[in-house]
Amino acid sequence: MVAGETTSDVLAEFLELLDGLDLAVKAVYLDRGFYNSTCLKLLNAHNYAYVMPIVKWGEAIQNELNSGWSREIEHDLAGKVTFPVFIDCVYQQGRYDEHGVARHGYAADAPFIDTPRDARNHYSKRFGIESSYRLAKQSLAFTSSQDAGLRLVMFVVS
Repeated sequence: MVAGETTSDVLAEFLELLDGLDLAVKAVYLDRGFYNSTCLKLLNAHNYAYVMPIVKWGEAIQNELNSGWSREIEHDLAGKVTFPVFIDCVYQQGRYDEHGVARHGYAADAPFIDTPRDARNHYSKRFGIESSYRLAKQSLAFTSSQDAGLRLVMFVVS
């Protein structure tokens, strides 16, 4: 991203690039930064399946995420775009009552997502990809040694 560029500008550029390539894109997985009406409209206009976590903007979505069990709802974001939201409820920290429930909301419009658990499971794949890149960068070994054997050992270990 360049200074002054919005997330919707970046997404529009990315989707145009995808449209120009001969790829069969199954879905676009985005983070919370892309949760806005402009980005959701772009995804619908380009006809891409998508999954992204929702942001608790507004009283209506806050109420939905503070009560109830796993379900699918239709949500209206700022009166500009309506989309399906999957709310997945999981128990946390060994507690099994209303106070132990964590509710995760996902904006998801994809043919392979039928349940809130599907939305969470598919979105969790994104973290594995990001983690592998982070770990790869952290495990690089640096040395100023000219010894080829030591450099090879450092490479293999990293």
